[in-house]
Amino acid sequence: MAGKAACSAERKMRITIAGDIGSGKTTIARELAKRVAVEMRSTGGIQRQLATTRGITTLELNRLAETDAAIDRQIDHYLKTLPDGNLVVESRMAWRFVPNTRKTFLYVLRHEAANRILRANRSDESYELLDDAVAQISERRKSEVKRFKTYYDVNIDNLRNYDRVIDTTFASPDSVVERIMRPDTFQSSPGIWLNPKNLVPTCPAKHLNEQAVEHLARSMATGGFNESRPIEVVYVEHAFFVVDGHARCAAAIRVDVEFVPLTLIACEDEPYGSGSTARSFVENVVTDDVISAWEQALKFRFPHPIWKMPHHA
Repeated sequence: MAGKAACSAERKMRITIAGDIGSGKTTIARELAKRVAVEMRSTGGIQRQLATTRGITTLELNRLAETDAAIDRQIDHYLKTLPDGNLVVESRMAWRFVPNTRKTFLYVLRHEAANRILRANRSDESYELLDDAVAQISERRKSEVKRFKTYYDVNIDNLRNYDRVIDTTFASPDSVVERIMRPDTFQSSPGIWLNPKNLVPTCPAKHLNEQAVEHLARSMATGGFNESRPIEVVYVEHAFFVVDGHARCAAAIRVDVEFVPLTLIACEDEPYGSGSTARSFVENVVTDDVISAWEQALKFRFPHPIWKMPHHA
């Protein structure tokens, strides 16, 4: 039955878009709807309407929604009453309330999200400095996660809520839309597509087989990344850490592959390894030396220390 429902959803082109703040949700949803000639719906418009009615900004509405459940109930009602048929919906909770859809989550590094918001100069998001924007984005996301956990007992940052996770950090809207529309070969959900430069190593670069990396790079340069062999990762504090597939990741970086497929092994405090969790594993093996050696071997630099846990920052 699940397979039939999925096929039905594919035929009807019903897609929900959620994701990180600044990941380009509205832009991608609008372009996707335009590309496939379906109607684009967004709860952002409903939120702005509610804010205008109350004479407050959308940011103030978000804070009010933390204690006033009536605001989310109005938005939920809108989602639940959407018609059956073709549509693209941009909303943090559409994956839960709109049936028979392909549930998509857009991922972005927080510093890039902050840069986008600063460049856009949004009237309801006023930041003067990049670091200030990064900090406030993090706080806003924590507030949203808390709010939806309180009202719905769901974690909107749990990637397993979604069918597909796509990295928009370095990708154009057209590339992201094309990736959404392409069928996946993943055996399990979510199907994750990330730029390899956003993958953090957990293995020292000295353990890489240089000949193997060069062979893989030449193969990828002509035939692309072998999608039947996803890189295995754990996900902790908004970063993806490679646990299997370092050579494939290194090769993909060398030939500038835009997206590589990932298999999610464990998240945050879920068990990983013998008597360990994903978080404790990362804390034990990822060091500044590991990162520095990786950067030197591949001749690139992470734009920001995405591998550092909050208490290390």
